[in-house]
Amino acid sequence: LDALFTATSAICVTGLIVVDTPTAFSAFGHVVILLLIQIGGLGYMTISTVLAAALGRSISLQERLTLQEALNADSLEGLVRFAGVVLKLTLAFELVGAAILSVRWWSDLGPAALWYGLFHAVSAFNNAGFALWSDSLMQWRADLTVNVIVIALITAGGLGFFVLTELSRIRKSQIRLSVHTKIVLSASA
Repeated sequence: LDALFTATSAICVTGLIVVDTPTAFSAFGHVVILLLIQIGGLGYMTISTVLAAALGRSISLQERLTLQEALNADSLEGLVRFAGVVLKLTLAFELVGAAILSVRWWSDLGPAALWYGLFHAVSAFNNAGFALWSDSLMQWRADLTVNVIVIALITAGGLGFFVLTELSRIRKSQIRLSVHTKIVLSASA
């Protein structure tokens, strides 16, 4: 029952736990939790669309309509490409965050810092609230590097894929921000 609750919490990225994640689950359990967080953060439709496109399978109209709803997109145009951008943006944020956290934690954890960095970067970007320390990140509350990276990942993940995609296009051309993006950025600031 505890594992089912934790799995549900991970895939719904709520961060609710009824057991101590680092001690109640094995390394395999931690990997499963990480994968569930990633699936929950990206969304089932985004993952299945990217996989289908990678395998060369065409996406049906019904699947495109479902993806449009899942991604809160305005139109069906470019949805598969948008799903790919979502995946790339997610991986970019998570890998950069993981690299910085791993470097910061290397002196304390050695090679295990790579896993801790990855797990916490994915958890932070997806706003999942899971940690591999029993005190969550309390022992790092005075550490500027850990705090800035985790805050940046939580904020970037919270902005949403539509806003991040629109912001990434600003550098390439002089597009105007949508009302949605302006509201999200204003409220976040």
